[in-house]
Amino acid sequence: MNLMEELERAVPPGPPLPSVDARLAAGRRALVRRRLAGAVGTLAVVAALGGTAWAVTPAEDRASRGPEIATDPTPSPTQVTEPPWEDATPVRYVDGELEVRPGVVVHERLENPYDFAPPRRSDAFDLTFRGQRQWVILTGGPENFGLSSTLPSQEWEDFGAYVESQATALAGDGRWRDALRLAEDGTVVASPGSQVLQRTDDPRLGDAFAPPGTPTGLALVSAAGSREVSVVAWRVVDGVLEVFRVPPGDVVGATFEELQSYVRGLYARGEGLG
Repeated sequence: MNLMEELERAVPPGPPLPSVDARLAAGRRALVRRRLAGAVGTLAVVAALGGTAWAVTPAEDRASRGPEIATDPTPSPTQVTEPPWEDATPVRYVDGELEVRPGVVVHERLENPYDFAPPRRSDAFDLTFRGQRQWVILTGGPENFGLSSTLPSQEWEDFGAYVESQATALAGDGRWRDALRLAEDGTVVASPGSQVLQRTDDPRLGDAFAPPGTPTGLALVSAAGSREVSVVAWRVVDGVLEVFRVPPGDVVGATFEELQSYVRGLYARGEGLG
């Protein structure tokens, strides 16, 4: 008898082993218990935080999300900066919206004294800028603005009278527009009864006034039925003549060369005449 047979007789046989099917079923029950315990723990944490969640297996989680795709982080929004203020500008329009320069004190404002139709607009101000009282009229639209100002004086009874006088003068600008006409050959000439005293067909007012190649000009004009001389700028766009009058108070005593420089400066600063 060999050693293995002796050992088998010396050790009593153990209990019979369960079948393979029984062991697999027990393993599955243990796995389900572990998953339930994990799900209950997750829900308990979420409930303590006041949130809502649901438990899924890793395979279910991947299926619900679909394929994982790498994405770039969300870009930060572009910061919008305001254009810088011109040195002598107390008020302005930016994208058609009125802006008052910080530090300017507005004593009175009159809305649309020129009765412009949208998108054009006008505003008149009695204000103090850098310690000086001024009466200012702002005109413009969505893309540009023009500004004229004067110091209060006894020439007008009060601020309202000044604004009314400027609105009345503007209403008469129709005769200045009619002082020029477009001839059959495309040139700009004086209308019957009007006179062009001085002119230039190359005022160099820049792209803010008219695109390159557009016929433009600047002139001293005496309109029919009036002895007053006015400064006008014009452009011909798509065969249509457009005439703009320079406010009289801004050009008193200036030479024609100085007038050209003044109007160029207006358009270079984005202000313009209309």
